[in-house]
Amino acid sequence: MPSERAADGAAAPRSRGGSAPPAWLRDVTLWVAAALAAVVLVVLGVAVLPGWWASVVAGWVQGVLGRGIPIGLGLGALFTLLPLGVGVLALRSGLTSRSRIALIVVALLLLLPNVVTIAVSLGRGDPRSVLAIAAPGFVGASVAGIGLVVALLLALVLIRRRSRRTRRMMTEAGERVAAANRERAREREIATEQSERSETEQADPVRPVVVEPDPDFPQEPPAEPRTR
Repeated sequence: MPSERAADGAAAPRSRGGSAPPAWLRDVTLWVAAALAAVVLVVLGVAVLPGWWASVVAGWVQGVLGRGIPIGLGLGALFTLLPLGVGVLALRSGLTSRSRIALIVVALLLLLPNVVTIAVSLGRGDPRSVLAIAAPGFVGASVAGIGLVVALLLALVLIRRRSRRTRRMMTEAGERVAAANRERAREREIATEQSERSETEQADPVRPVVVEPDPDFPQEPPAEPRTR
C-alpha cells in the first residue's frame, strides 16, 4: 500500500543515516590520507624530482651568472610566499575539513621547488654538479629569496603587534586624560556652585526676627532691682 511504501521510504534514510560513520572519524580518515599523500609526494620528490629540477634550472640559466641570481631570487621568494599564503588561508575558520586538507596539499606542492633546490644543494650526485656548473648563483639566490620573504613577514608581524600595542596604549592614555578632564570639570562646577552660594548669602544677609508685643496679651512689668 502507499502508506506502507512511504513508511519504508522514510525508514530507509534513517537506517542509512544510522549506519554512517561519525563526523570525527571522517575527519581523522581525511587527515591520515592527507598525511600519507604528503609522505608519498616527499618520497617521490626525493627520488625523481632532483634530477629533473636540476635539468630544468640548467635550461633556464644556461651557465650565465646574471641569469642564475635573479631567477633563483625570484623563485625562492615566490615559492615561499605562495605556500605561506595558502597555509594561512587553510587555517582560517569556517572551512570544511576537505577544503582545509586540499589547501594544505596545494601549499605543500607549492613548497616543493625550494625544498628540492635545498635538497639538491645539500646532497651528493649529478643534480648537485649540474646546478653548480650550469646554474651558477641559483642556489644561493634561492636561499636569499627564502630568507628575505621570511624576514619581511616577521617584520610585518612585529610591526603589526607593535602598532596594536601602541594603539591600545594611546586609547588607554586618552581614556585616562578624559577621566581627569571630567574630574577637573566636576571640581570646577562644585567650586562655582559654592562661590555662587556664598555670594548669595552675602548679598541677602539673615535679618534678626523681632517679636512685636501683642496688645491683647497683658505683659508683666519689668522686675525691680533688688537692693541689699
